[in-house]
Amino acid sequence: MCFRPPSIVKPAKCPDCGTVNPPTKKICSKCQADLTITQINPINWFDIPVNDLLRARTFYETVFGYSLTINETETPNRAYFPFTPAITGTSGSLVKADGYTPSETGCIVYLLVKDIPETLAKIEANGGKILQSQTAMGDLGFIAHFQDCEGNRVGLYTTTMAAKMNPVNWFEIPVNDLMKAKNFYKTVFSYSLPSSSKMGKLDMVWFPMKPKTPGTCGSLVKADGYIPAETGNVVYLSVNDIPGTLVKIEANGGKTLQPQTELGELGFIAHFQDCEGNRVGLYKHK
Repeated sequence: MCFRPPSIVKPAKCPDCGTVNPPTKKICSKCQADLTITQINPINWFDIPVNDLLRARTFYETVFGYSLTINETETPNRAYFPFTPAITGTSGSLVKADGYTPSETGCIVYLLVKDIPETLAKIEANGGKILQSQTAMGDLGFIAHFQDCEGNRVGLYTTTMAAKMNPVNWFEIPVNDLMKAKNFYKTVFSYSLPSSSKMGKLDMVWFPMKPKTPGTCGSLVKADGYIPAETGNVVYLSVNDIPGTLVKIEANGGKTLQPQTELGELGFIAHFQDCEGNRVGLYKHK
């Protein structure tokens, strides 16, 4: 869901030390951090917590026509959404594990569909519930919210580009204090965040966006019905240094929920609670 016009190419600001480097550089000239992380949008993964993995897989496969893959040897147990490399948007998984609790509050991920009313009909026919019917976003397209078979609130989005992207193209992090949350994410992650904007009834602050590059963008949102939570969907922010980022998080009013955890060849993850009470993930590739 592209809420802003494409931005011009700018020098790459190192997320670790803040040094401004030419757009073509891949390694920070001061601290040698990997600057390729700045060449993708903030989000590169999402998790949807479930209580019954097979039931949830059936729900998402039936409603959306996805083919989800389960690796039964993994801990936690996951069912992976389809992913097309080198295509914009983000993929993710259903997750059954301790600490992953389905919820109608907290972060929201948006799944791309061609027809929202038709999808909502399938959702209700398969044990889900409509929370917000199709809503026009002007020239940006249409959105809706639903509750899945596990109790998570998930978004739908439609645009003419839907068939050319990975499942998720937008995320929203609910907040109670928009300016406090903006300062938290700006300070911890060195993002350049604009002033707040109003989109209908939503007060929003957008994360930086790089058009036609991998990953997904999103926003902080303050509005009725948007409630921060430690349970529910988890979105993952890409960083160069997870331990260093966790130190910044705790120094700025956040809390470490899961320290750096290795995922084999896939890289490393961690979970934190932000200043608003949301559980958010960190990811670093190997």
